[in-house]
Amino acid sequence: MKILSAEQTRAADAYTIANEPIASIDLMERASRQLYYWFLDCFPDKPEVVIFCGKGNNGGDGLALSRMLLLSGFKVQTLIVEHSKNSSADFQKNFSRLQQLNSNLQSVDNQQSFPEIPKDSIIVDAILGSGLNQPLKGLIKDIVSEINTLANYKVAIDIPTGLYADDNSESELTHVLKADYTLSFQAPKLSFLFPETGSYCGEFEILDIGLSSVFLENVESNFYFLTDRIIESYFKQKPKFAHKGLNGHAEIIGGSYGKIGAVVLASRACLKTGAGLVTAQVPECGVEVLQISNPAVMARTGVGKNLFEEMVVASDRFYGFGPGLGTDVSTQNALLKALGKLHRPCVIDADGLNILAAKNAWDLVPEDSILTPHIGELNRMVGKQNSSLDYIDAAKELANKCQVYILIKGAHSHLVCPNGEVVFNNTGNPGMATAGSGDVLTGTITSFLTQGYSSKEAALLGMYFHGLAGDLGNLELGLHGLTATDIVDQIPVAIKAFEG
Repeated sequence: MKILSAEQTRAADAYTIANEPIASIDLMERASRQLYYWFLDCFPDKPEVVIFCGKGNNGGDGLALSRMLLLSGFKVQTLIVEHSKNSSADFQKNFSRLQQLNSNLQSVDNQQSFPEIPKDSIIVDAILGSGLNQPLKGLIKDIVSEINTLANYKVAIDIPTGLYADDNSESELTHVLKADYTLSFQAPKLSFLFPETGSYCGEFEILDIGLSSVFLENVESNFYFLTDRIIESYFKQKPKFAHKGLNGHAEIIGGSYGKIGAVVLASRACLKTGAGLVTAQVPECGVEVLQISNPAVMARTGVGKNLFEEMVVASDRFYGFGPGLGTDVSTQNALLKALGKLHRPCVIDADGLNILAAKNAWDLVPEDSILTPHIGELNRMVGKQNSSLDYIDAAKELANKCQVYILIKGAHSHLVCPNGEVVFNNTGNPGMATAGSGDVLTGTITSFLTQGYSSKEAALLGMYFHGLAGDLGNLELGLHGLTATDIVDQIPVAIKAFEG
């Protein structure tokens, strides 16, 4: 799914209106009906709803929703924020329609006229949409500040008021309405996906309002949102006569004294994801631990008792480097020497990335390799940046220079491709912010790479199924008790949904 800018979203609306053809008021009705259906599904007990409407088309959506909820038996209070003497044509039409009902319709023209909001009511933010191009001021700023003081559950239509759809570097985020849930149309906004801005959206859901498929197919975007359909198109079924040799041989290289568990997790995840053969290469101190904990994984030793002094690499397998590796000088030299011998893509994580960053040895990384930094490791790779968009730009530059894929881990992990595309994940949860989770991801991606997927496919499949396994673990165990081992255990369950 393409992620559209605010300007592209407006163009999609205009193209749909001109070419479906459909009147703009009817397209608004279509969008509002999707909002209405969501409210029916989520609030079957029909609590009181208080809708704050601006005087543009976002407010028109709110007015149409108010009318539909009233007609279905909800108690609705509709508040018009009088921030302008002008209003859009579609706002005016929906205002007239709502006036014909026995509606509780009021104006708010200053902070003193802000009404008392019932504690159990749902607040709907339909003040300003994605067309915002300047920080909030005046009445809207005051009203948003009042709403943010309330403990009520808050639902934003399209985007929380005050948040820009794309770049928020010039935004005053302290004045943005803080929603618990955001209902957006057709495609997510880029700002939903970054930690510094996404927290204002709460959870979000994308509602399909039937914008032109022709426009959406042809519009250019470098930003994408990963969907189940994309994963289904990449995923390959196991052939009837498959054997372990056909499913590939993966090798995880990592570990040091006290950190062998990282390799245990990565190699077990690799096996659970479908690799035919998995070897784990560890210092001598780790062999016994590995053999006891992962009997289906073969063990081999590099040179060194408690850490690597030399690594052994072969040409018949795919490698994942980094889990629990450490950054001792001898280990640094061993990794750089091993990478210099490789002629196929590999996966590099954790201390593997820290070593490469410290040595500025990116030229040793084979093309099409997959690097999987969290934000701390990314800081070492590209330097401290001011925003998530800046980090993406810096990662794009490195990915293009080295012709590698950089998977930035976190909420909505995203894959930065060497051609400049960025793909955001739609699986995963906060419970996965736990020790060893990244090691599991390393093993998962290495497994898909081993099974014959392209680097891009392996990274996206690994990212998606790793997150889905975490989501399944959350359903069973909750967010606080989820561990990396639980994520590994759920990987086969996550993949099973796409088998057969």
